[in-house]
Amino acid sequence: MKTSLLISLLLAASFVRGHAASLGSAFTYQGRLTDGGAPANGQYDLTFTLYDAVAAGTTVGDSNVLNDLGVTNGLFTVLLDFGGAAFDGSERWLEIAVRPGASLGDYTNVAPRQPITATPYALRALNFSGAISNAQLAGTYGSAVAITNAANLFAGSFSGDGGGLTNLNAASLVGPVPVAALSNAWRIGGNNGTQPANHFLGTTDNQPLELRVNNSRAFRLQPDSSPANAPGVLGGSPVNLIAPGVVGATIAGGGSADYEGNGPAPNTVGLSYGTVGGGVGNDTAGVGATIGGGYNNTSIGFFATVAGGGVNLANGDYAFVGGGLFNQATNTASTVAGGRNNRAIGFYSTVAGGQNNTNAGAWGTVGGGQANLTSGSYGAVGGGFGNESSGLSSTVAGGSANTSSGPHAAVGGGLLNSSSGEFTSVGGGMLNAATNTASTVAGGRNNRAYGLYSTVGGGTNGLASGDFSTVAGGWNNQSSGPGATVAGGRDNRATNSYSTVSGGFQNESTGSAATVGGGFDNTASSYYTTVGGGVDNTASAVFATVGGGNGNQSSGLGTTVGGGLLNVSSGNYATVGGGQSNQATNTASTVAGGRNNRAYGLYSTVGGGTNGVASGDFSTLTGGANGLASGDYSTVAGGRGNRANSFGATVSGGDENTSSGTYSMVGGGIGNVADGYGASVPGGWFNEANGGYSLAAGVLAKANHDGSFVWADFVNYTSFASTAPNQFLIRATGGVGIGHNNPDAPLHVVGGSDVNLTGGGTLVLGAVSAGNVALDGNEIQARNNSAASTLFLNAGGGNVSIGTASSTARLRVVNATCDGSTWNNASDRNLKAGFAPVDTRDVLARVAALPLQSWHYTNAPGTRHVGPMAQDFQAAFGLGADDKTIATVDADGVALAAIQGLDQIARAQAAEITALRKDLAELRALLRSAGGSRAVAIPDHD
Repeated sequence: MKTSLLISLLLAASFVRGHAASLGSAFTYQGRLTDGGAPANGQYDLTFTLYDAVAAGTTVGDSNVLNDLGVTNGLFTVLLDFGGAAFDGSERWLEIAVRPGASLGDYTNVAPRQPITATPYALRALNFSGAISNAQLAGTYGSAVAITNAANLFAGSFSGDGGGLTNLNAASLVGPVPVAALSNAWRIGGNNGTQPANHFLGTTDNQPLELRVNNSRAFRLQPDSSPANAPGVLGGSPVNLIAPGVVGATIAGGGSADYEGNGPAPNTVGLSYGTVGGGVGNDTAGVGATIGGGYNNTSIGFFATVAGGGVNLANGDYAFVGGGLFNQATNTASTVAGGRNNRAIGFYSTVAGGQNNTNAGAWGTVGGGQANLTSGSYGAVGGGFGNESSGLSSTVAGGSANTSSGPHAAVGGGLLNSSSGEFTSVGGGMLNAATNTASTVAGGRNNRAYGLYSTVGGGTNGLASGDFSTVAGGWNNQSSGPGATVAGGRDNRATNSYSTVSGGFQNESTGSAATVGGGFDNTASSYYTTVGGGVDNTASAVFATVGGGNGNQSSGLGTTVGGGLLNVSSGNYATVGGGQSNQATNTASTVAGGRNNRAYGLYSTVGGGTNGVASGDFSTLTGGANGLASGDYSTVAGGRGNRANSFGATVSGGDENTSSGTYSMVGGGIGNVADGYGASVPGGWFNEANGGYSLAAGVLAKANHDGSFVWADFVNYTSFASTAPNQFLIRATGGVGIGHNNPDAPLHVVGGSDVNLTGGGTLVLGAVSAGNVALDGNEIQARNNSAASTLFLNAGGGNVSIGTASSTARLRVVNATCDGSTWNNASDRNLKAGFAPVDTRDVLARVAALPLQSWHYTNAPGTRHVGPMAQDFQAAFGLGADDKTIATVDADGVALAAIQGLDQIARAQAAEITALRKDLAELRALLRSAGGSRAVAIPDHD
């Protein structure tokens, strides 16, 4: 069992009062019992057994069994009797066992056993009878001696500390009283060496102790002889009163014998443990009730409290009034913090302050204000005037005349607002009402949230009557469809499921999930339709959209009108972006804007302009005026009066152009016609491409044959026409320039890179990967698959002239010619100037000194040559343009000059030899004529 005797105290043990002859062996025992950790209340069975040891041992006397003993707040008092013989001076221990009074089960022993103190041993004095011998009185006797016969007189001296003496009249003392005899007196000048356990001021009998001022009671300590031993404290005016039999009470002060001439105004405590701190006319009539001070306050409830103020009442158990005037806390743990004439009458209710407020709901709260009422459990009124919270957990934060009557409903403030549905909320404003579960009105005036989970954000005369519907604000707006929304504006209606009107004036969203963004008098009347804004627009088909503008209609499935005036989008998924009086009438057709345009073809498009028609399927008219794209997949990009009449035909722009051939194209210009299959006229004036895949451009060019290309310049309004298929004809009387904007010839090519074996050049004749001739500004190169090749000039006959207009040989370069076997350099005196003499012998000497070697060219390693290097030749003779080349005329001239120099030397040597020979002949003749003795042989040759 959970019952336990938490602590047992032998608070009082005394013999039953009466004459000594009738004194019995019973004594009083008081204890405190807890059950489950809390003070026990109710009836319990208790058994008391006396032992001669703290554990085990032997029982003494008979056990005392008390059934159905009443226990209050854990306290009980019993009368025990184990017989007079039980107490012979030996130690005794009391064991207690307990069980609930209604139980027939086992008892629970309370450990440990309780020791029996000395008081019951006073019973042993009853055993003394007859004369008491001196021997029996010899020595020191430590216990009290009671002599009840007043006629007994004693003579002799008395020694001891006088403890236990009573009725000693100091006036009866005879002779001087030594100072030492007064050492234990309490002195008015102060005392020292005191011990609180032994030295005190007060009474030792059951009499009150009073302190007086001006011979009038100012303070009294009232004794308590009950087992509670809770003295009372009575201070203040002598008219203050602690009722008879009250224990543990306190009046700290205050009270008045005549309060402001109106007679006595005492502070009173009517029940035990009550407290009055001060003030006048205060009365506690509940157990443990408290009044801190103030005037005419009353605390009646169990441990109720009035902290101060005037004429306040706390008559609920644990109720509290903090102060103020005429406040009442009348239910358990109810609280009024202050203010005037407030009442907390609900269980655990609270009124924080204000005036004339009432909290009648359990656990409710009124924060302040005036004339506010909370009557629902857990309800709250924060403040304001005349507000009422009557629903479970409902709240009114403030404002005036607001009502929160639904469970968990709330009103934030404002005037005359009502929140009557479960979990409803009104934030503020005036005359607003939230009546259905979780509906909300944030503020504004005369707004109503009637639908389940509906919301009105603010504004005036808003109505959210559909479940989950919303009116965000504005004036006179209604959201009646489930999940419908009106964001703002005036006189707007969202009447179907999840329909929306964002704002504007007199707009209606009547289709499921339809939307009107704003504007005036717009209607979105079918599933998922949208009108973005504007005036008098209608989106009436599923998924239809009107972005804005005026008088627009979007009536096909998934159609769109972006804006503009009087536009119609009636084909499924058709679109009109804007403009005026435009129509998109076929599936996925589009008019982006402009005026009076029509997209009649399947997936056709008109980008803008005026009076344009795209009637072919997948046709496109980008803009311009009076354009027509009537062929399927045809295109008119712009311009005026242009026609694309055939499949895939295109007119990019210009004026009065016609593209009537399949996949034909006119780029622009005036009056051009592309009539052939895949024919093209880039632009110009009155050109015609009539042949298949033909192209005509310029002025009056006529490509009348298949595959023909005709370009015609402007020459006196005359036509320039093809004469056969696959011709490329150019009439450009000013010349054709390539890389040059001022051609000096009918074809003038300028630019390009230097020619090389792998590509480049200004002009390439032939395939780069096969035999070809490449030209740049001043070079012609013959190539074959990126390798050098032979260049043939008039290989079949005829002469070639370079640098001159005529040729008298197979090859002529200015004045030099070649007939195929010899090269004839130009050496006409008339072509020369700057003549100077030549020192032929010097030239011969230089030739003799000129280094000569055998060598081959790096690009022809198999062919040997002999001759000088250009650098040596130029250094020796200073001839030629540079030191990298040797002109044949220079080599020939040097050779001729050297020959002449050699001739001069040879002639001089011949003349000298002739002279020598003459001299020799004369010498020989002289020798012969002399006839010498000796013969001398003189050869006849040198």
